[in-house]
Amino acid sequence: MAPRFSFALGLTLFLTAVGCREKSPTYKTTVTLLHVHPFGSDPQAPTMVAVEFAYSDCPGNSRQLVRGDKTFAQCSRGWKIGDRLPAEIKHVYLEELAEYQSDVIKLGACPIQVDLRDEANYETIEECKEILASGSVVGVRCHHHLSDDAIAKCPWLRNY
Repeated sequence: MAPRFSFALGLTLFLTAVGCREKSPTYKTTVTLLHVHPFGSDPQAPTMVAVEFAYSDCPGNSRQLVRGDKTFAQCSRGWKIGDRLPAEIKHVYLEELAEYQSDVIKLGACPIQVDLRDEANYETIEECKEILASGSVVGVRCHHHLSDDAIAKCPWLRNY
């Protein structure tokens, strides 16, 4: 009787944990393109594209680079550095990495599937403040995590 009870208890706990996991919220924002690099021998039919962008509405320096497949590369043809595009982002937890990441699911009118485990796709976050001494700026202090105010404005960038 004990093995059945243990199995039933384990199954109940597992289903409760899976069912109670917070659903990944989707956010909408605006990004500014910093770099667009198509790959392939034919510029009219790229096989892949790497796009680096900054989150326009977020304080600090928040950038992300994503690589998209052939379908995304075709859709993104014509994008230029400086273009501002709407973006949709999910804030997801990757259990195997034990961290949260920003999963870009759409840039402009183009859906994209990003492999967050691929190191070619990455994001950097930096928030800097001037250091004052006797009323003069004497330096800059930068943190690679965002303040609570910045996270309130751009919650998909939190890493917890």
